[in-house]
Amino acid sequence: MECKEALSLIDQYNEDKLRGTQKEQFLLHVKNCSSCYEELDIKFIVTRGLKGLDSKEPTDFNFSGMLHSKIEKEMGHIKRHHSVLQTVLLFILIFLTAVMIILL
Repeated sequence: MECKEALSLIDQYNEDKLRGTQKEQFLLHVKNCSSCYEELDIKFIVTRGLKGLDSKEPTDFNFSGMLHSKIEKEMGHIKRHHSVLQTVLLFILIFLTAVMIILL
């Protein structure tokens, strides 16, 4: 993903509207591109700050820390998803190999 596309997706990410591969590519990009991460951080701070002003609940104002934690949590989910998918594909491969051996 290039910066132009990542920057165009920041608002969708902040509204939790990104899904699947698009979300994964976005997260990988912002983790490795400091200028896009900085733009995301600024917009995240503004978005969460405004929500905090409207809320009657106490607000944690460490928005940069919240963003970092959110990204790490989401990347953890993506890694687990990939791990499960790899395991399933390995079992399918083993099963198909066994079937071929039996049929031969």
